[in-house]
Amino acid sequence: KLAGERSQLLKAQCGEILKKAKLLHGTSKEARKFDLHFGADAPPTGTGSIPVWVRDGWDVPEKTVLADARAAGDAAAVFGFVPKRQDEELKQAVASYYAATATIQGKGTPTTPEGIEARKAMETRQEQALRTRDGLINDILNETAVYMAGGDPVAGVLLEAKVLDGVRACLDRLYPQFHLADSADWHKVIERSRKGDGDALAAVGHKGDPESHPVSKALLAFVGSGKKGTDIRKQFGGAPYGWPQDAVDAALLVLTAAGSLQARTATGPVGKGGLDQKTIAAAEFRVESITLTKVELIALRSLFKKGGFNTAPGQESADAAAFLARQIKLADDAGGDPPLPKRPDTAHLSDLAGRIGNDQLKAIHDAKDRLGQEVAEWQRVKEVIAKRLPRWRQLTALLHHAADLPVAAGVRPEVEAVETNRTLLADPDPVPGLVDKLTDALRAALKQAHEACVTALAAGEAALEAHPAWEKLTPDQRYAVRDKNRVRLIPTVALGSADEILGTLGTVKLSELRAISDALPGRFTNATTDAAKLLEPKAQTVTLPNATVKDEAELQAWLDDVKARVVAKLKEGPVIL
Repeated sequence: KLAGERSQLLKAQCGEILKKAKLLHGTSKEARKFDLHFGADAPPTGTGSIPVWVRDGWDVPEKTVLADARAAGDAAAVFGFVPKRQDEELKQAVASYYAATATIQGKGTPTTPEGIEARKAMETRQEQALRTRDGLINDILNETAVYMAGGDPVAGVLLEAKVLDGVRACLDRLYPQFHLADSADWHKVIERSRKGDGDALAAVGHKGDPESHPVSKALLAFVGSGKKGTDIRKQFGGAPYGWPQDAVDAALLVLTAAGSLQARTATGPVGKGGLDQKTIAAAEFRVESITLTKVELIALRSLFKKGGFNTAPGQESADAAAFLARQIKLADDAGGDPPLPKRPDTAHLSDLAGRIGNDQLKAIHDAKDRLGQEVAEWQRVKEVIAKRLPRWRQLTALLHHAADLPVAAGVRPEVEAVETNRTLLADPDPVPGLVDKLTDALRAALKQAHEACVTALAAGEAALEAHPAWEKLTPDQRYAVRDKNRVRLIPTVALGSADEILGTLGTVKLSELRAISDALPGRFTNATTDAAKLLEPKAQTVTLPNATVKDEAELQAWLDDVKARVVAKLKEGPVIL
């Protein structure tokens, strides 16, 4: 209970200290957020705020926190370690407060003068314990070591200052593009643009065409052939930009006014001067359209046909996304983990897939020669992989079963070389010869082990049939004796192809066959004993003693010993030797 109470107090007080802290970014004073996170599990990422992961010395050592911070590299995250300080004093204060509180609650409301005075005394103790407890918590929290992701410590005395300094230092990591739009004067750009000023961006110090401003360039590249205003705001309001909404809105207004962007709402195109911040969210923006010639469209349809699409005229945009998705899937199938070659780089395909409309079609057309070559090559590689990969899996399975055979020492380095060098698709195919070696070795080993089982079974059957007791048993009794001692059957083996051998080894391993051949003599001995006991239920088994006999006297002594043992047992019934 003390541990749980301490943990809750640290969390609660830490949150209380930091809840009013304000985090403003840059000269535009853009409000940012950070989230406190406690516990053993790392905080989630990608939430749009900077995580502050706080752990204490009662649960983990400081070196663990520092190692996690270093492992985080240049991430936008802060790590806090609350040291295990004044442990006994804190325990005593927590316990004292709890005890006083429990006493006050348990005693109820007194009515006598003595009771009232006693309650006041206990309330005084409660207040003192509370002050002591909270003071210790504050002192311990102020000793918190704060680290940036990467492991750099944050200097300072008070917890709030250290955390805020660490979080501020992370802002440029989370928003590395923020400086491009960091200005407190974007509202002036909006005002000037609404008044028809063609040089509105001068309010943030930009001279030149509106399209050349870094914010405008980024918006134009993202908008392409169509994006909603809400999506544009979301894109550039989050990482890695973190731009003020006024900056995004101002750039959209300026570019629309300059004719670089088209804006449409549900009612149709937005005329010049008809766009304002209220209508931006619902508007759809697109860069001035790109046109393709008939020759270019024919070339696109020819390219798509290579990828498996019979594209009809006018359906180029509809099939473009599916063509790129199939190309990415084909690239994934044209490589893989060792021993396959590495998967081809598809960054250019992802870039094309991120575009839309005529912008996408134009980019695909410009890359048509490369894309056409990739279609043919990746399809060829995919087909070779489909043929060779099953054979490789067969090879590794055979090598696993042949691990303790001499052949493995020669084959294993070659298999490892194919895997390490990713040469499964090399010519000539390196696998069939290795499969044949292992298949031959396993076939011989299985045949030898199986023949040993057959020999042992035949010898045991002969001995069993020759035993006097066996002849007197009924067929059912003989079946039961064989079944009990597992001497009825031995596993069958198929020794033809590699697949047949793997099928056999999937049912019975080499080591199991060898164990069966070794065990059969003993099993038949037990079967003989069981047969005798069926005829003579009171029969007793006497095991002959081991001895080394050097002369007739020692032999006689051994015989006398055996005789004495057997005679003693004969008094109780028949004896099985």
